[in-house]
Amino acid sequence: MKAMILAAGKGTRMGKASLIKSKLLYVVNGKTLIEYNIEPLKKQG
Repeated sequence: MKAMILAAGKGTRMGKASLIKSKLLYVVNGKTLIEYNIEPLKKQG
């Protein structure tokens, strides 16, 4: 399986928080936002 994760954008809805680090690196319930995208892809092989 091939996949592409589209992770562009300035994160303006996150306000000043997006100036500190990328929105994909924020932790929610113990996982980064990018992990929520990668884990299902890993399960699919």
